[in-house]
Amino acid sequence: MKMISIIIPVYNVQSFLNECIESILAQTYSNLEIILVNDGSTDNSGDICDYYSEIDGRIFVFHKKNGGLSDARNYGISRATGDYIYLLDSDDYLYKEDAFERMVEFSEKYNSEIVLGCYVEKREQHIINIVLEDETIETMSPVQAIQNIYNYDSYRAIFTVAHNKLYKRELFSTLCYPVGKLHEDEFLTYKLYLKAKNIIFFRYNTYAYRIRKNSIMTGSYNIKRLHAVEALKERIYLLEKYPDLVFQSERALIKTMEVNLIELYKNNFYKEFHTLKTEYKKTIFDFIKKQRMLLKIKYYLKYCVVHFKILNCKRKKKINK
Repeated sequence: MKMISIIIPVYNVQSFLNECIESILAQTYSNLEIILVNDGSTDNSGDICDYYSEIDGRIFVFHKKNGGLSDARNYGISRATGDYIYLLDSDDYLYKEDAFERMVEFSEKYNSEIVLGCYVEKREQHIINIVLEDETIETMSPVQAIQNIYNYDSYRAIFTVAHNKLYKRELFSTLCYPVGKLHEDEFLTYKLYLKAKNIIFFRYNTYAYRIRKNSIMTGSYNIKRLHAVEALKERIYLLEKYPDLVFQSERALIKTMEVNLIELYKNNFYKEFHTLKTEYKKTIFDFIKKQRMLLKIKYYLKYCVVHFKILNCKRKKKINK
């Protein structure tokens, strides 16, 4: 039986950590190495980690200074000894008790380096969104997996995020998460796909993703959201031999710039706003030059709409003074 190394970065999650760990201990698949990386927690999270390490020999706890999510993930991955890596956020939990059993089964059956499952979303005590679950299996190439990142439907996030995927450990031999970056998944997930030969998408809800108030992704605007722009620019460069993926990445970059432009202005980040505005104008007009007439018109109109939205923000600010 192959071993799964489960990497769990832990930071001030005392209210959720028990449920996370208990969901692992309830798994029908038992050959597990559970690595808890306490990333400088200031609440009781570290004590909870130590308690579980004393009652189950499969649990290993590392206490370190706070370095952020990517640093904690990298720390745990570098200490993993299993055949597989599974990344689990400490405020989330496994939704099905046979999650690991099913994912390992399909990895071995189809000789797959990455198995993706579906997930449910949970707000407070309520499941608010369940992605279509029909237990079908889809095999795909790295390029097909990356294309799914750009599908603007319920599956998009599944193909983007780091969690809820069973990875062969060797995929991480030359790759790591960028320390200090928000949108760290945007920087790395597609690179892991490119290193794989065969990828499985299993439409089965194996993971519960918790939506928390005032988290860095759901709370007020954070300047670090600009890291998504950086990630997409890097992706365009690294995918240059895949024209269709470059096209999709350029479209995503333009959309991401547009969203951030409005938020930067609304939140008084004027220096960053003017820098991004200059870059956005060049990016969208370079993109327009390469397209056929209908797309030229569409993206020129998009540019005009964004310009109008910015003017509207300025008008509202003047009124509110």
